[in-house]
Amino acid sequence: MIEHFEKFNKGDKSVLPLSFSQLSEFAFQRERWALKRLFGFEFPSSPAMERGKAVESGLNHWLTAHSFKEAKEKMYAEYDDNCADLVNPKIGDERANLEPLLCEGIQRLKDHAFQWSLLDYQKKIELEIQGVPVIGYTDFHFEDNKTKEDFFIDLKTSKNLPLQISISHSMQQSIYQKATNAKQILWYLKTPTKTKNAEYRAMSLDNYSM
Repeated sequence: MIEHFEKFNKGDKSVLPLSFSQLSEFAFQRERWALKRLFGFEFPSSPAMERGKAVESGLNHWLTAHSFKEAKEKMYAEYDDNCADLVNPKIGDERANLEPLLCEGIQRLKDHAFQWSLLDYQKKIELEIQGVPVIGYTDFHFEDNKTKEDFFIDLKTSKNLPLQISISHSMQQSIYQKATNAKQILWYLKTPTKTKNAEYRAMSLDNYSM
């Protein structure tokens, strides 16, 4: 497997290791992967991508003893900074989604306030898949205060609540479980609509085999 990537190495420049997003693009969007990884083309971010990153960061600030006001301010500041160079009509719409998603995430975390302890955030993982080195960064690493078992929560913000885990998300969960040897849980936070508040759904794989 690794030879398929090494043939693209040029001098001291290697296409390896792959991040999970690069691995996913190689699997499902080969042309995009080639443009980015081989030719250095940089695709612009999007308001939806920055929405997810900002909400995740806001939740981490809240978990690490910041007040709700501080967490919200830091979330907005990060979103605004990351969208500063974007030209996209959806920037305002996604900005309006930030606080409802943050509140929904905080409420779900409060449900487990005395059951879980935060161990880490954005923990780097490294492993090999059929000889190909892969790196990644987890979201939230928790420990169950009763059982002392650790687990990871991967946060996804979306305009829809999935009925099942996608192939791409299943791949990510399997890879991260192999790297950490710990349970992986997906938390989906759905953006609000005119008639519904932000919504939540937790999902996990029954089998991590790839």
